Amino acid sequence: MTEPQKGDRVRLIHTSDEFTKLRSGATGTVTRYQKDIMDEYDQLHVAWDEGSRLGLIPQSGDQWEIIE
Repeated sequence: MTEPQKGDRVRLIHTSDEFTKLRSGATGTVTRYQKDIMDEYDQLHVAWDEGSRLGLIPQSGDQWEIIE
């Protein structure tokens, strides 16, 4: 998977967060990508178009794709 950069547009494929209202297909703009937080996981921070600020963690099964 290509490492996302600030400003990239992304589309949500899947999130393991059962409490979010975001669904597959939601789009947003990357605000930050943190690698190896405490040597445990990465986190993708996204400003979702619908207003959510849910961060994605690939190690927990969250999936996205970079779009143009």
